[in-house]
Amino acid sequence: MSFLAPLAFLFALTLPVIVALYLLKLKRQRVEVPSTLLWLKSIQDMTANAPFQRLRNNLLLWLQLLVAALAISALARPFLALDQSRNQTLFVLIDNSASMQATDTGEIGFSDRLEQARTLALDLVDNLGPGDAMLPATFNSRTQTLVPSATGDRRTLREAIGAIRPTDRPTDIRDALALVRSLVDHVANPEIIVISDGALGDNTGALLELVNAEGGPPVRYLRCGTRGENVGITAFSLNRAIEDQTRMELFAEAENSSSRPVETTLELYLDDTRIDVKSLALEPGQSRSVVFSNIGQAAGALRVQINAGDDLAADNVAHGILSPQRDLRVLLVSGRDNRYFRRLLERQDALTLAVSLPDSYDPARAAADFDLVILDGLCPPDLPEGNYIIFGAPLTVDGFTARPQPLEFPPIVDWDRTSPLTRFADFGLITIREALDFTPPAHAETLVETNRGPLICLIERGAMSILYGGFDIYQSDWPFLVSFPVFLTNAVQHVRGRAGASGQFSAPTGEALA
Repeated sequence: MSFLAPLAFLFALTLPVIVALYLLKLKRQRVEVPSTLLWLKSIQDMTANAPFQRLRNNLLLWLQLLVAALAISALARPFLALDQSRNQTLFVLIDNSASMQATDTGEIGFSDRLEQARTLALDLVDNLGPGDAMLPATFNSRTQTLVPSATGDRRTLREAIGAIRPTDRPTDIRDALALVRSLVDHVANPEIIVISDGALGDNTGALLELVNAEGGPPVRYLRCGTRGENVGITAFSLNRAIEDQTRMELFAEAENSSSRPVETTLELYLDDTRIDVKSLALEPGQSRSVVFSNIGQAAGALRVQINAGDDLAADNVAHGILSPQRDLRVLLVSGRDNRYFRRLLERQDALTLAVSLPDSYDPARAAADFDLVILDGLCPPDLPEGNYIIFGAPLTVDGFTARPQPLEFPPIVDWDRTSPLTRFADFGLITIREALDFTPPAHAETLVETNRGPLICLIERGAMSILYGGFDIYQSDWPFLVSFPVFLTNAVQHVRGRAGASGQFSAPTGEALA
């Protein structure tokens, strides 16, 4: 403890003066009395007040000394010097995904969850100590830092946090956590603060892994929102019917994440004209799928709308675009008469097929002239960006490795039943004589796998899409099974959507369209 006015302690010299006043002998007036029986107390006082006599325990004396001591201490202005130079670096991750637009925060004074998140972040700015710094960042399906580097400038931080706006993107905290992991080792006393409504979905494990990391930085979680009363559209897909390529089907899924049963309707609009309505009854936590089949052939803007008075309006509407379908241009490159691929492709509606020998195949020109290139038993060293189906040859892309010893009669043990590429197909009956033992790139999606690893996978990044099978279809009985034409039809539909030849358009929320 220190004092701003230590000279005030000179007033402590008054304390002995107070004590001396109680030691001085009092001058008393002489008075004659008839008896001393009642004056024994006065005789004792006279004895006590004799100079240099021992003082009695006097409450008034102690009170006067205490008041004087407190007054002197107050005049000296004491203060406690606390060390606030923590030199902390705060990594503040602020969720601005679609769910942060929920309005369940009205009862605690905020218009939505994002406003509450901004307020919590600004409180952290106000509590920064000398030497502290902060790096705020927003996360949804993407992560964006709000300042170039960690700073202690409160004005800059307040302006950056105040400018945060909501998005309609889903939540994915993995990139934000990866960013933090790359920075925490380069700063002193790091601390991670996550401000979110907790709707992290499958990403909760990534956050828990960071929290439980031994020797890692401390992690704080500040929750926004008060409840989760919401009914929303969780899936939306516009495709051509597999049994009739001239007819469009719209698939939608609604989920009730509230705590009460909900009865509502899903309405389908084409250019603001309602063309269909489906009734829904959802229990708490239940989801239901709906298929709209009577869309017709007219081009226009499609809108699916759920009528539910809940806390989040952002997921009550989904949009799609229906346009005339153009022919899909497909090139089949094979050194043999691959009648299996050729006959199935020739029977596809709105598809133009060209066939080439490997010697005549120009990868760059084919990628520019065709929407889909099917490579049977070959893969060029430099594969240009485009859409490919490749079977029976090792890939020449980064991250792909193949072992020299092939797999003989590998049994198929599982396949992805949720992917649009494998829907309606049963791969369990396929017999394969020989397959490649390979490891796909880390970002590949395994569609069909054997007991030794992937057999068919989807590799997509940017403008590159490769549907890869690690075996020669002529070394299997697959072409004779129903799953082969079903799979190929699904693959063509997948490429139509990527190439813009499907007559419909879809994109994740928040993505740039041009």
